Amino acid sequence: MTTQTETAFTELLDTVAATHAHMVEQLADDPTTLLEAHKWILSILQVAAEVNLWADTARPRFVEIVGPYKKWGGDNSDAFYCYAPIDPTRSYRVTIAPGDAVYMSLTVYGGPNDGRYSERIVGTVNSRDVARSPDGTIRIVVSPEPPSDPDAAWIKLEPDAVAAITRDYLDHPTTGRRAAWYIEADDPPDTFREDDADLARRIRAMATWVREQASIVPLPPATPNAIDPPYPVPTATFG
Repeated sequence: MTTQTETAFTELLDTVAATHAHMVEQLADDPTTLLEAHKWILSILQVAAEVNLWADTARPRFVEIVGPYKKWGGDNSDAFYCYAPIDPTRSYRVTIAPGDAVYMSLTVYGGPNDGRYSERIVGTVNSRDVARSPDGTIRIVVSPEPPSDPDAAWIKLEPDAVAAITRDYLDHPTTGRRAAWYIEADDPPDTFREDDADLARRIRAMATWVREQASIVPLPPATPNAIDPPYPVPTATFG
C-alpha cells in the first residue's frame, strides 16, 4: 500500500537533497561556510518539523525556533524566539515568567498555513504595555472574544490567525535567566487520531518551508565595514 504520507515523505527527502546540492554548488570555494551550511540545513529542517509536523493547536507549546543553536533568518545574538500554533476559533492563556529578560513580546500572525511564511500581523503585546502580577508574571489571553480576566492583556484573534511567536531579550544572554513562556488552550482537545492526509499535508508544509528558506541563501557578499539603511517593518511583514 502506498500512502499519501509515503509520497510526501519522498518529496521532502528530494527537497532536502536539492537544497544540499545547491549549497555545495554555491559554496564550493568557501569551505568554512559550506560546513556551516550543513548545520543550517539541519536547523531549518528541525524548525520545519517543530512548526508543521508536531504543531498541535489543541495542545500547544512554545518551541524555540531561533536561538544559540538555531541560526537562520533574522538571527539576533541577544534575543530568543519561540513558536506556538494557533487555531483562530480557540481561546488560549499565555503566562510569562520574565526571569532577567529586559523586553518580551508576543505576536500573533495570520496568513498561509502550508509552510510558507505568515504574511500579516494579527496583534501584538509587549512587556512595556502590560500589567504584571505581584510575583512579576505577565498574563495574556489570545482569543476571538474579550477575556473575562480584567488584568490580562488581550490579543484578538482574526480568522486567518495561524501562529504566535515570542521574543525576549537579555542584557547578558550568556548568564541571564531567560523568560519562561507557557500556553494552554481553554477547551479540552478531542481524541487524537492519526490521519494519512493530514500527516502528508504537514510533511509537504515542511518541504515548502525548507524550499522557501533555501531560496534566499547564501546571501550575496556584503561590503566589509559598511552598514545598510535600517529595514522598515510595516504592518504586513515577513516574521
